[in-house]
This record gives sequence, structure tokens and C-alpha cells, in this order.
Amino acid sequence: MRRRSGCSPVGLQADREIALQAVKQNGLALAFLWYYERDVVLEAVRQNGQALQFASRELRGDRQIVLQAVMQNDQALEFATPELRNDPEVLAALP
Repeated sequence: MRRRSGCSPVGLQADREIALQAVKQNGLALAFLWYYERDVVLEAVRQNGQALQFASRELRGDRQIVLQAVMQNDQALEFATPELRNDPEVLAALP
């Protein structure tokens, strides 16, 4: 999770909603966000698997996120953590 410092919870909620709308339109918008949570990254990779490259290392190691990314675009596999690049479940999801 990435967060801007000094944001109020209300501001973070507004940022989250804006982030979700942006990545639903274009997953690569993740590259320009100052703040995101797991659900925002999941939406981004569903829209464009290549958005995985802009996720935190922690989220690039999240099996569900990586599965969604490679199902959308098999080239997203290169952005997964090394452990998931060799994961049988992830490899089986490749088109």
C-alpha cells in the first residue's frame, strides 16, 4: 500500500474512489497514483495486466493479483515476484 503523508481518513477515502475510477478506465493509471490499496491494484490488473509493474513488491507477490494480471495479459508474468513466476497455479493460468 502506498500512501501520501498527512492525509485525513476522509481524504484517503476520496483518493481511493478516484483511484478506482481511474484504473477501471485504464489500468496503467496505477503508475500515476500516490495512494492505492490492494483492491485498486486488483482492478488495475483486471483492466490491464501490465499494470502489475506499478504495484508494490508486496502486491506483485499476491497470488490473486498476479493470477488476474496474467489472465488479462500473459506478459505481466515478468512483473510478478520470482516465487510466483514459477508457481504452478500461476503458470496454469497463462493463456
